[in-house]
Amino acid sequence: MSIEHKEFDKLITHAVEFGDMMRWFFNHSGCNGLVDNMGLFTKVSALFAEILGYTQEEMTNSPFVLFLHPDDVEKTLDVYNNRFFQGVNASFTNRYKHKDGHYVAIRWSLNFGQIGDQYLFTGHPIIEE
Repeated sequence: MSIEHKEFDKLITHAVEFGDMMRWFFNHSGCNGLVDNMGLFTKVSALFAEILGYTQEEMTNSPFVLFLHPDDVEKTLDVYNNRFFQGVNASFTNRYKHKDGHYVAIRWSLNFGQIGDQYLFTGHPIIEE
């Protein structure tokens, strides 16, 4: 096996592992997704969409600010504009509008990652007892 073939095999192995990780991230975890530098959801996890009563398709390509509680827009945009693109970790809570009109509080623990010009986000709903 040539060196080029070995390197190609390694590249394929890493791509498969990355693909497996992304499938898990979007199908088996919390309120996860990707947002682009224009503030559009480019991908959201099934759980995130379900918690808010939407389909993944309904949320994809929509500005995330459309889903925010009006009182949370300013602080969320501050995090998005001043921390997100600079790779600064942040934790905060904001409220997203459910399709039926009520709001769901989500605690974001942001350890920022980037894939091309898209940024990963992750959070978990706050369950009130």
